[in-house]
Amino acid sequence: MKKFLTTAVAVAAAGVALATAAPAAQAQTGFYGAIAVGSNGRYSISNNYGSYNAAEINAVNSCGPGCSVSISWRNGCGVLARSRTHWSSASSSNYPAARDTALSRVYGGYVVNWRCTQGYSS
Repeated sequence: MKKFLTTAVAVAAAGVALATAAPAAQAQTGFYGAIAVGSNGRYSISNNYGSYNAAEINAVNSCGPGCSVSISWRNGCGVLARSRTHWSSASSSNYPAARDTALSRVYGGYVVNWRCTQGYSS
């Protein structure tokens, strides 16, 4: 019984040591981007901001009156596509995937513009 109790105390002590040595959970970090479009044909893309909110505000402000956020993303690429009558946007961890998704949403469309956040590319 004494050997069992000693082992249990040792295991418990090891668990406490591991729990206190583990680093605190990190907040989500990265780079954020956003695309804003307007009914007037204007658009803006912002990227490498510290939050969704900052990227979205910059995109809307740069686009101008009547613009709104079409898409925002974290750590990846955003693509804006257009057909004669519709806008489409998509994001993914890489440009080809975002491009393919955006183009699949507009018949006869083309890529208008795109951006990747720092560390991500085509």
